[in-house]
Amino acid sequence: MPAPRTIALAIGAGRTILGAGFLIDPVRSVRVLGVDGATANRMTWMAQMMAGRDAVIGVGTFASALRGTGTGWLVAGAVADLVDGVAIGKAVQSGRLRGAMPTLVSVGAVGLAGLAIAAAVGGRRS
Repeated sequence: MPAPRTIALAIGAGRTILGAGFLIDPVRSVRVLGVDGATANRMTWMAQMMAGRDAVIGVGTFASALRGTGTGWLVAGAVADLVDGVAIGKAVQSGRLRGAMPTLVSVGAVGLAGLAIAAAVGGRRS
C-alpha cells in the first residue's frame, strides 16, 4: 500500500479536480449519475454547492498532506464520501437512479472513504 501521505495527496488532488469539474459543468457531472437532462438542469445549483465543498476539502487535504500537519481534512473528506456513497446507493436501491454508473460511483465513494480513513490512521502512526 502507498504511504499515507501519498494517498492523502492523491485524494486531495482528485477531490479538487472533481470539485472543479462539477463547478465548470454541473449538468454533465450530474448526468453521469444517470439523471435526465431536465432534472440535471434543475439540480445545477445543488451540484455547484457540493462542488464547492469538494474543492475546498480537496485543497485542504492536499495542503495538509504537503505540510504534514494532520489528517483532519482527510477524515472530513472520508465522511463526505461515505455520506455521498450511502445517499447514491439508496437512490439506486429505490429506483431514483438507474444503471451501472451510479452503482459504481456509490461503491467507489464508500471505498475511497475507507482508503482515506486507513491513510489517516496510518498517518497518525508515523
